Amino acid sequence: MKYSACIIFMIMILASINGCIETNVPADKMFQVLIANPIPKEIKELQGSGYTWQGHLIFLRFKTTSAEAITKIISKGYAEAEWKEISYRFDLPEEFKTCFTPPWNATMKPGIKCYSKKNVSNSWTENGEHFLFIDEENLTIYFIACGA
Repeated sequence: MKYSACIIFMIMILASINGCIETNVPADKMFQVLIANPIPKEIKELQGSGYTWQGHLIFLRFKTTSAEAITKIISKGYAEAEWKEISYRFDLPEEFKTCFTPPWNATMKPGIKCYSKKNVSNSWTENGEHFLFIDEENLTIYFIACGA
């Protein structure tokens, strides 16, 4: 039984050699657990991947049809963050680079706002963090969640 974690990890590594790691949780479920349930009707083009075993590391990207949807998400305890302090969080690991179409591109430019939320608890962790990268011009949101 103690070898099962190693076996699962090796399967994930081998799967990543051929492309995107398939998560056991679809993007809509990730969104519902981590951001809002139900998913607001303004959310479109939801894509995601990540790990949800012994904690989580989740990457989501989505668009919204309204600035109000962004305001609703931010109002759930997010604080403005400095890009230089959280930018490394948005460096997509190699095994997830083929999971997003178009490619993941969280690059700082004018009109981008960043937010973080600490001490998050959910069904995957008792103490996690969330990070938002919001392109207000294109109404695109990059979201990272991590927790042990």
